[in-house]
Amino acid sequence: MSIDKEELRKIVREELKAVFAETRLKLDIGDMVAQIGQSPTSLAIREYLDAEYRFVETIRERSRRAARDTYDFIDKEMRHALWQRDQFRVLEARKDEISPTADTLVVDLGVFKGGSTRALAKIFPKHTIHGFDSFEGLPEDWSHSMKGAFGWLKGLPEMPANVRLYKGWFDDTLPVWAKEHEGEIISLLRVDCDLYSSTKTIFETLGHMLRKGSWICFDELIGYYGWQEHEHKAFMEFIEKTDFKYEYVAFGLTYTIARLL
Repeated sequence: MSIDKEELRKIVREELKAVFAETRLKLDIGDMVAQIGQSPTSLAIREYLDAEYRFVETIRERSRRAARDTYDFIDKEMRHALWQRDQFRVLEARKDEISPTADTLVVDLGVFKGGSTRALAKIFPKHTIHGFDSFEGLPEDWSHSMKGAFGWLKGLPEMPANVRLYKGWFDDTLPVWAKEHEGEIISLLRVDCDLYSSTKTIFETLGHMLRKGSWICFDELIGYYGWQEHEHKAFMEFIEKTDFKYEYVAFGLTYTIARLL
């Protein structure tokens, strides 16, 4: 959508007024705008504003479609689930159901800066929280983030004493860890790896350690453009290959907490 000349002048006039008000400069804004509108610079400004307008509208439409698809999914699949913006408030409130004893495993897949892992360590102080991350960023492009995103940290994040971190790609670290914990049960699996491929690796490698009553917290199951093709897709494939049923317990803007039945 293009912007006509009068609309352009109005936008520029208001912006210049704001700038000069801040700097306390006194100029004839109307005359300045008129001169800009008559100069060769006018075309460049119009093209820039037009491109910016179209970019913003594209992002808005993308978000609207993601919101619509997400709400349709919630309305169909999560009618009885709790809406709560903070996933950790839900985990805190349900911690005795999630892991009543310390002999089950709590796993955080996707540590990044460590905020989620530290939160789990506080909620489950008697457990060792097992945190996995490559700390090298995304291994491939994801909906709105390029390969390598989230990989700019230097070194491993500081953690409480009841956290153990495992650095490396999931397909390298998870098989070794699963073998070391053979026969043990995962009571809480927190999945924050965004990508279908990474989530698929998680279920292929750790799925046998889940039981009826295990909880899975997905950080990005819903709520963004393309969500159907990533964590959600891998979860549905896992369900189809097993005898598990499930129920959604809670959800927020993008996260979802499910319990296996």
